[in-house]
Amino acid sequence: MLEWPPTRPPAGPAREHELVLTPGQDAALNEVLDWVGDEGGPRLLSLTGPAGTGKTVLMKRLAAALREEGVRAVW
Repeated sequence: MLEWPPTRPPAGPAREHELVLTPGQDAALNEVLDWVGDEGGPRLLSLTGPAGTGKTVLMKRLAAALREEGVRAVW
């Protein structure tokens, strides 16, 4: 069961690899990482949604995960 509103990470500076994701964000991150790993897959991702839903946290975590794999990503 998803918690709403999503649990927020503690305030203060955090490194991208330490950002806390909600269960929905974690599922989206895994889906995008699978998608990025597909050689024939799309090359562009547009992430949209209402303010305060965690888009920036998700993209920072995604960028950190891609950097760890040696993939160049711009967000």
